[in-house]
Amino acid sequence: MRTSTSTALALAFAIAMQVAGAADNPAQHPSLAVALEAARQGNGVLVELDKIVPFDKSNVTREYREQRFETLLNLIRAEGGVCADDGGTHAPNPAKVRGNPLLNEAAYLHARYLASNRDLSHEQTLTDSPLFTGANMSDRAKKAGYTGFVNGENVASGNGNDVAGQSIMQWFDSPSGHCSGMFSRDFDEFGFGAENYVNDEAHGNNEFKSVFMTGKR
Repeated sequence: MRTSTSTALALAFAIAMQVAGAADNPAQHPSLAVALEAARQGNGVLVELDKIVPFDKSNVTREYREQRFETLLNLIRAEGGVCADDGGTHAPNPAKVRGNPLLNEAAYLHARYLASNRDLSHEQTLTDSPLFTGANMSDRAKKAGYTGFVNGENVASGNGNDVAGQSIMQWFDSPSGHCSGMFSRDFDEFGFGAENYVNDEAHGNNEFKSVFMTGKR
């Protein structure tokens, strides 16, 4: 998915998190799926995301991003939803998936390669690059030491600080199979990584590339 995060997607995610965080009075809020669809149609209400799901803007560590992505991914999977890519309703799945350190490493190194080359691809073609870690997702996971089966990969590009939130909403609203992949029951662990870079002075160091890989032992 080559488009950067739009205002509509950020708005959608904010509404989704408001719904998910409103367990104190759930009767006042629709389901997460309904809220996301309302936002997708432009009928949502702007909510400040970091007031609903606190986001530490000062924490740009890989560990924090990985943890935040895991929290948000499991939140959406537990609620279920309708994806734009397959039009199907994905039933709530309370079984949590977990981040795998080796897949996190593979995902991060691919995001770093993409950021360095201003690319957005599932393949690495510059074999002479010092950042080259494998031509495809399976090779990259294997090089990182992962011995399970790698069955999916999403990539995203955007700008902003909350790369975990922005990435997951790009994939939720994508028409290209990214959303159904997040709801898939064919994986039980995953990796997430992102790298910021300077693309132009207007956006400073807020441009990013991100990668989500899924695996199963």
